[in-house]
Amino acid sequence: MGGMRKVSAFAIVAIFTITVFTTCDNTLDLLATIEEEVKTANAQELGYTVTYDGNGHTGGNVPADPADYLEGRTVTVLGNAGSLVRTYYSFATWNTNFDGSGASYTTQETFAMPAADVTLYAQWTALRYTVTYDGNGATGTALGDSSDYLGDAMATVKGLGTLAKDFHTFTGWNSASDGSGTAYAIDATFTITGNATLYAIWAASTYVAGSFQNDSGIYVPCFWIGTERTSLPANTETYNACATAIYLYGGTIYTAGYYYNGTKQVACYWAGTTKTDLVVTTNPGYSTTATSIYVTSSGVYTGGYYSDGLYGRPCYWADTTRQDFYRPASASSSVASIYVYDNTVYASGKYLNGDYYVPCYWAGASTLDIDTRKDLAVTGETTHGYAQSIYVTSGPTVYTGGFCVTSSVWTACYWSGQTRQDLVVAGASDTSANSICISDGTIYAAGNYWLGTSMVPCYWHGTGASMTKQDLDPGSCQLMEATSICVSDGTVYTAGYGRDVYYASDPCLWTGTVKTELEGHRDNSDPVAIAVPLP
Repeated sequence: MGGMRKVSAFAIVAIFTITVFTTCDNTLDLLATIEEEVKTANAQELGYTVTYDGNGHTGGNVPADPADYLEGRTVTVLGNAGSLVRTYYSFATWNTNFDGSGASYTTQETFAMPAADVTLYAQWTALRYTVTYDGNGATGTALGDSSDYLGDAMATVKGLGTLAKDFHTFTGWNSASDGSGTAYAIDATFTITGNATLYAIWAASTYVAGSFQNDSGIYVPCFWIGTERTSLPANTETYNACATAIYLYGGTIYTAGYYYNGTKQVACYWAGTTKTDLVVTTNPGYSTTATSIYVTSSGVYTGGYYSDGLYGRPCYWADTTRQDFYRPASASSSVASIYVYDNTVYASGKYLNGDYYVPCYWAGASTLDIDTRKDLAVTGETTHGYAQSIYVTSGPTVYTGGFCVTSSVWTACYWSGQTRQDLVVAGASDTSANSICISDGTIYAAGNYWLGTSMVPCYWHGTGASMTKQDLDPGSCQLMEATSICVSDGTVYTAGYGRDVYYASDPCLWTGTVKTELEGHRDNSDPVAIAVPLP
């Protein structure tokens, strides 16, 4: 120790050699004794070592202590400098026994070196993991999972609880919010490899408005959710009725249309299946028609027109209060489509100017201010124009879709503001655009064109003059019209109807270009399947 005299191993060997040759007996015993003395002296000179053991680590490097410690000297415990890791565990401390039953030491803790080599074993704490369920835009609460899981444990996927999302159907859980990860069904199992979040995946349901003919030959207004049809109440025991447009808001399906009451046509809208009539209160005998609907937090806006006995008058109803648009005093006008943007009501339609219909849109309603009506460019003075659909974007920029008719030739087009862009189909005799929408800066217009003896459903998409036509699957129908379009999550949905060679009519829906027939009727009249609003 402190007063020990340092003796070299060479000196000891020399003493050993001299002793051997001066001893008479018990040579072997003396050799063993001196060998032990040599070992002891060398240990005191060279000291003892401290070794670190990862104890099941799966990555990183164990720390190394190059020092030799004499008995009683102070040892400072090294930290996890080599970034030791073990799957599903976190590093805790060091211990003199691999099972943690010995002396434990933390980083920078000290101990006195014993008269023996020391091995310090890494001690690991098992990690606990959770599974979280995210409604991904839904309301309500998932069932949740209060368990703490060890790594490699199996977890069972929980149910929906009270989660719900308006106008959407739950399709399962996924490890990615956009559905690009691993999909899991309720009650499926998966291996825990860390904290997990499962996102509810929702598919937007499709909604189509129209009518069908019942067994008595009466047209009944309805809407379809997917392919399931719901009838709307109207005076259909005796007279026809039709749903013309649909809108989704606040968890409620709103549908616009009209019915005949025996003496006149009555515009109306349905909130769910509850009908509200839209009339001309100053002249209750006037017929009214609702062609379009839009709903905001301010109320229900329904576009259409009424007849004063001589002319059609363009208007909209805010809830049940009618507001007329500007129109010529002695000419018919009508609203085909309505849009509400920044508290202003916009509507597309047409008015009769002499012998020709002029396409137009209204920005705000005023019976006196002609500047609220914007005429749209046509191909010539002897051309009819029809603005069938309207969509408004920031700016505001007003887009309308429709067609012009010159010498009985129909040309599909859309207008940006008041500037017309024709939608040409090579080899087609007539084209028509019936609906327009904008998604991520791209213009989409649904319609159809004549090719030989077939009417082909299609939609155009693009910007400016760069519009690409996409044909839709006609199925067995020879005559098809695409009447409404919208885009949701990058998927194009188009609704319409068609007739086969026997003129039997059927409403249908296209998802992308794939056709799904809706429950309709089989006679020689046209159903209407005209809206596919998706949130």
